[in-house]
Amino acid sequence: MSVLSQERKRTLMFAGYFFFVIFSYYLIKPLREGIFLERYSSTDIPVVNILTLAGIWLFGMVYNHLHRRFSRLLFMLQVNALLFGFLVLFGLAFHFEDAFGRQPQMFSRIVALFYIWLNIFNLFSVSLFWSITNEVYPTSLARRDYGFIGAGGIAGGIVAGLVSWFLYTHLEVPPREMILVCIPFYLCCIVLPSVIIMAEQDRITTETGVPPGEKKGKSALGEVFDLLRRDRYLLLIAAVMFLKILSGTVFHYEFYSTLQRNVDKGFYTQLNNLVFLSVNVLALGINLFVTPYMLRRYSLQRSLSALPLLVVALSWFLLVDWFALIMVGGVVMSGLTYSLDRSAKELLYIPTEVRVKYRVKSFIDTFVYRGGSLMASVLILGMQVLGVEVVGNFILKLVLAGLWLAAVHAVIRRYNLFAAGSREGS
Repeated sequence: MSVLSQERKRTLMFAGYFFFVIFSYYLIKPLREGIFLERYSSTDIPVVNILTLAGIWLFGMVYNHLHRRFSRLLFMLQVNALLFGFLVLFGLAFHFEDAFGRQPQMFSRIVALFYIWLNIFNLFSVSLFWSITNEVYPTSLARRDYGFIGAGGIAGGIVAGLVSWFLYTHLEVPPREMILVCIPFYLCCIVLPSVIIMAEQDRITTETGVPPGEKKGKSALGEVFDLLRRDRYLLLIAAVMFLKILSGTVFHYEFYSTLQRNVDKGFYTQLNNLVFLSVNVLALGINLFVTPYMLRRYSLQRSLSALPLLVVALSWFLLVDWFALIMVGGVVMSGLTYSLDRSAKELLYIPTEVRVKYRVKSFIDTFVYRGGSLMASVLILGMQVLGVEVVGNFILKLVLAGLWLAAVHAVIRRYNLFAAGSREGS
């Protein structure tokens, strides 16, 4: 087989792997939003987000322990076995919901745990995918193929929305059965990476200099903090990420509050399915047509500024409670997040050294990300206690968007120095 044919086969396999990761998540995500809002209020979401951080920390310890002790193949299989096992348990619990008839509070707790677990499922299944991908792909091929691989994930979200719609409307499958429907598809997320890892053993060894069964030398958390402390550019990237998540969490809290005020409970899951389908269709279109044009034609700063400017506009819609515009705006915001903003953000890491790409980037994508979500939850709860939710959220979003734009401007100045090869000392 020619080198070009091998590269195409590899790219298709990774795109297929990412397709099934995102497909599995989006097949059951509408159920999570819908069933949670049936039993809880949107005001409970900040509390659950705080509990989610604890769950991520616990699963993260297990994840890192397995990574240090086992080969790539065994590590992947054991992580996926944990995710798959919980998927089966929640599927059975929702299938036999009637058995909790005399203990409705018990089932409500299972619903809350499911909400928390799906966040963990999404974070670690996607993290595992990119870990394997980044280990196999050198930078030169990654720049060429990551766009197509990313489109595979977006396509997975779109197909999941279409499959959910067909099962709901034509086969009348109850939303609670979607977890069991998801199980055979998630098996593809175990088979495909197993085939990839076995096929790429030599490539992993020669390109990383570390045999697949051997533990990589990973920096301690103190070294990551030291790199962040000494390098202002990395601190600015972390600040952009933190403010993005902080603003997005505040916005989505209000988004779901608006949903609760305007939609009957029985339609939560179906409407969420329509929203997620629309987000993925929009993100795919932006990724294929807008993102390449923006990144080639305009400055990176404009691409990174699109989301905070949109937050400013949507803040006014939320203030006057324009339901239709809020729904459309939420779809556009999520679509930009998964396409143009994600691609532009990844470009910030290209001029950095290898240990930053793997160690500091991982820290920013997990701890900083969840830290922003946690801080947003604390702020929302504080405004609820003070009774200044509407006006307070409006002012908070404007302030956060302003800080976000300032951080983007500052990080782009440093990025331009990197790209020009004339970076000043931190």
